[in-house]
Amino acid sequence: MEAYIIPIILGTIIIASVCYYFTWLPARTGFRVLMYHHIKPNKNDGLCVSTHNFDRHLNYLKQNNYHIISGKDLYNHLKSKSKLPINSVLITFDDAYQNFAEQALPILNKYNMPALVFVPTAYIGEVNKWDQGQEPLMNADTLKSLPPKVDLALHCHQHINYGKSMLNLIEDDIVSAGRTLDSLGIVYIPFLAYPYGAFPKNKKTFGLLKSIMKSRKIKAAFRIGNNINLLKPKPKYLIKRLDIRGDESFLAFKRKVKYGKL
Repeated sequence: MEAYIIPIILGTIIIASVCYYFTWLPARTGFRVLMYHHIKPNKNDGLCVSTHNFDRHLNYLKQNNYHIISGKDLYNHLKSKSKLPINSVLITFDDAYQNFAEQALPILNKYNMPALVFVPTAYIGEVNKWDQGQEPLMNADTLKSLPPKVDLALHCHQHINYGKSMLNLIEDDIVSAGRTLDSLGIVYIPFLAYPYGAFPKNKKTFGLLKSIMKSRKIKAAFRIGNNINLLKPKPKYLIKRLDIRGDESFLAFKRKVKYGKL
């Protein structure tokens, strides 16, 4: 009996692998959240996608009939509990780098697509000090001048690791993030992207964090996870995002968008 089972298993793995590589399988149903950081001319690495490749990504989404939603669309969906359109895609950017306004936004405008930007509020108008970097971030005036199709949300305040921090520090960080945007007159959606994609893995601790977020009116929180969400995302405090990298091929991008993790 085992002699028959092993070839069947191997054959199934080979067929699935071939279909995955050549993107022959139909796209999985669900809604996708794409996670970008930097968009720069002629640069591709783990955190940066070139303007050329970003244009290819958006063109692919358009040509393959993905339904691009805004942060407001997702917020309204979570409030009403209605289903999202099949194959919905939310395009997000972490850290609110200046190159979003200079490089990403013109390409988003070209395809008339919305985006959601997560802002680390302690560093508005400064640089990415949490990475000891020198990458400029958008200042308050730039954030306020972004077009209506660009929504803003919280990427915490000090860009601390929520997976390793005490709950009281996390709560202070969330409160400070909201207060900072309020004080600057910056309108935002009450969403949160976990810095580094990190959150408490202990169920009890995470339950306490969810209670904190609910008490602070945070309606949804985003991890990484590299997978596709159900059209009714549960739990809404662990919405998965696909990490879009510049050092991966265009074929890898298409596979990731179609299937997430197989």
